[in-house]
Amino acid sequence: MRGIIKKAAASAIIATGVAATAFVGTGTAAADPDPGCTVTPVFNTAAYSHCLGPVWHRILIHCFQWPTPFTYYRYGPPEYQGNLSWSSCDLPGTFWYAEVVPG
Repeated sequence: MRGIIKKAAASAIIATGVAATAFVGTGTAAADPDPGCTVTPVFNTAAYSHCLGPVWHRILIHCFQWPTPFTYYRYGPPEYQGNLSWSSCDLPGTFWYAEVVPG
């Protein structure tokens, strides 16, 4: 009988931990960049971000990894306000898309 109670208690603790982990991952994103931020791609190889408001920002680019069908990402340096955050892919023509993220 004790073994059954111990197993039930252990299962309940594990289930609670799994449920708590699921809820922790559902939070909202904090510190979104200013709506005045823009992303500019350059020759299908690189991109830079520029923000008008007083906000820290950085560029996040996604690139294709040839010849495999995988992708990878690169961050640019964190920059403040009007400064440009710049990043590029390893090979020309492998740029997929870019976004501005909080710096």
